[in-house]
Amino acid sequence: MLYKQTVSKEAAKKLQTDFNAVAINGDAFDDNEPSPYSGYKGSGINNSETAYDRSTRSVVFRLNVNEANVRDVDGDIGKFILKDVLPYEFKLVPIKKDATNPEKDKYFLAYKGKPATVYPDTNAEIYSQVSSRIVKAVGNALTDDELEANGIRGEVLEGSSNVKNQLKITFDKMNGPYVIYLKAELRSDIPNHTNVQKTETNTATMSIENFDRVLSAEAKFKYDGRFLTKGMDGEKVDISDNGFIKWNLNYIPYKVYNDNNETKLKIEDKLNENLVLRKEKGYRKPRV
Repeated sequence: MLYKQTVSKEAAKKLQTDFNAVAINGDAFDDNEPSPYSGYKGSGINNSETAYDRSTRSVVFRLNVNEANVRDVDGDIGKFILKDVLPYEFKLVPIKKDATNPEKDKYFLAYKGKPATVYPDTNAEIYSQVSSRIVKAVGNALTDDELEANGIRGEVLEGSSNVKNQLKITFDKMNGPYVIYLKAELRSDIPNHTNVQKTETNTATMSIENFDRVLSAEAKFKYDGRFLTKGMDGEKVDISDNGFIKWNLNYIPYKVYNDNNETKLKIEDKLNENLVLRKEKGYRKPRV
């Protein structure tokens, strides 16, 4: 019923240009890859290494919903509640912006879909245990009117830090498979937490209103948020015969400042009490 993936940064760029999710189905599912099940073809694609886009400090996620193709057209089962909570270092941002009316920015895009896995040598869709749990998008993103007609409502929620980091989508009735995209951006207000290179996990859950059981799905992704790093020359601390230690400070800004920009940047390195900066003969200040 629920499977989560990351979108490669190249596919994410394309999606946010033309919003054609059908064109990037191949980023989520490879029809020609061997299946874990004998006789079947096709396998999901793991984009955890290529999802983070440093140029935009963002990751796009893909939620595969109801690959089992439950069709509760009358809403007898009840409301399905899908919730996605981002890691602490990230915030939810619009995946589709409206420059003239920001109030109409879209924090998620929903597409109707169909199961990606088919029976061998046929186009018949599979809803059994041999399924990949992946949904292929069909058609265009649902408009506001189409979302309303299908009983789908989205709500952006804030966490404890007053940061938009949660998305809640309610389906009044689950009437077929869906593909949903959302976008997360690395926060800029907590540099001590984001100046790292690490693997992070994003978790989504699905439940039925008034039922205790909760399904969960997670997607891991690697990101490099480093903008200031410090390291020694070489693989270990090497104190020369003169007692010198060399280290490097690397500043990798997200923003490139031109010659006309008056923004001033300051990088400060504080030494321990038992270290002093080296001075060379002929220089009034320490060599940098």
